[in-house]
Amino acid sequence: MSKCKKLITILLCGIMVFGMSLTALADQTDSTENQTDPSPTPNPPQSTNINGNVMVGGTWQTPVANAGGLVNVVLPLVNMAELSVTDVIVTPVISGDPAVWPFEIEKSSYTETLPILPGEECGLGPIERRQEITWTLKTRKDAINGYQPVTFQVQFKNPDESAGSASLVTYVKVTGGTGANSAQGTGSVPRVIISGFTTNPENVRAGESFDLTLHIRNTSKSTAVSNCEFDIQTTEETTSSGGSGSTTTVSAPAFLPTSGSSTIFVDKIPADSTKDVTINMTPRADLMQKPYAISVNMKYEDSNAKEYTADASVSIPVKQEAKLDISEPEVMPESVEVGQQTNVMFSIYNTGKTILYNVSVKFQADSINGGEAYLGNISPGATGNVDTMVNGIQPTMDEGIVKAVITYEDDAGNVATLEKDITLYVTEPMAMDPGMMDPGMMDPGMDEQGGGFNIWFVLGPVIALLVIGGIVAIVIIRKKKKERLEREGIEDEIAGLDQDEHQ
Repeated sequence: MSKCKKLITILLCGIMVFGMSLTALADQTDSTENQTDPSPTPNPPQSTNINGNVMVGGTWQTPVANAGGLVNVVLPLVNMAELSVTDVIVTPVISGDPAVWPFEIEKSSYTETLPILPGEECGLGPIERRQEITWTLKTRKDAINGYQPVTFQVQFKNPDESAGSASLVTYVKVTGGTGANSAQGTGSVPRVIISGFTTNPENVRAGESFDLTLHIRNTSKSTAVSNCEFDIQTTEETTSSGGSGSTTTVSAPAFLPTSGSSTIFVDKIPADSTKDVTINMTPRADLMQKPYAISVNMKYEDSNAKEYTADASVSIPVKQEAKLDISEPEVMPESVEVGQQTNVMFSIYNTGKTILYNVSVKFQADSINGGEAYLGNISPGATGNVDTMVNGIQPTMDEGIVKAVITYEDDAGNVATLEKDITLYVTEPMAMDPGMMDPGMMDPGMDEQGGGFNIWFVLGPVIALLVIGGIVAIVIIRKKKKERLEREGIEDEIAGLDQDEHQ
């Protein structure tokens, strides 16, 4: 009996457990069926870490960059990732330091672009997927010899629209540059320049010695230079001299050092400092008036005994003293009455090496006026001719000296004058009794009777002599002018004078 009760109790417990299980299962099913199915929330985009997969591809030969020459720098790019990247931007790292960028900076930007770098998904191998970008660059003259790195920054867009980047380095082999890399030393690359110059005296004249002082500056902020050598050279100038029969040509430096040596040595120039060097020089006496270039070839060393070279030049204006000569003036006639004119002729010769500007002539005396003449500019070796008329206005009260004042300017506008004395007398007009010209003063009967004195017997010869004298004076003036023009070879004006004499 007790065994039956135990069996019934076990069965009842099992049924209760089974029922509770069914109830829980039903509740779970109902809860699942009544639950709303929401839209899935996407995860934020993650950058695909493929930056290390964009690299320099292939075994590309290192280019050789000769200092001062052009070189093609090729950057072969390959994407080693499975997926492609797009909007590729490649920019070289530019610097004024030749150890970082051994090329001249001739453009504002060297950036290049590619639309895509294919990945392995395209089914091609790395060599077929490789793309190349080429830059043609001019190597700096002060580029450092040896293998120099060239760095490129690459930016692109990943397949998930995130940005990616890579820094790539390739190399060029520099030859003909400045030697070992100074960056391995303790200082920067020094630069020595000529910041200015002065001369003593300030105006340098041909044939006269002067002191030239050059201001040499070390522009490096941290590196001193030593064992500085400055070789001063001038260009050769060719000049010709001599007459029409023979001409001598001379070719020689425009400036010569007075001491005989054109080299200056300076032991040391500290960093960011200026050193003055002075040399005494003499310009050739036959130089034309213009600026002349002086070249300075510089050699120096840094703290590591590395040698550098540099070139510079300055321009020295050379001035010539204005020189002129005047021929003997011709005055025809040398004596005139008040109210009459006389002709004055002479020549002005430019015997110097500089142009005479705005040459003009005027005459000064109490007895005359007029005669001003403007000749303009007279070139070196040329002649200016004065041919003018001067008026007598009052009798001469002194020795008859009239000053011809020649005025001219140099290229700076400075005015100079030269005076020449000429002799010219001005006299009172001939006095004549008006009664001698009045026919009423004579007795008509005297003329009829053939007696008495006729005034025209006196006036006639006097007037004739005056006319003849005037004609002779004109002929003499023209003859002298013709002879002067013949001496100067002016044939056209001679022909005109001949025609006037035959008319």
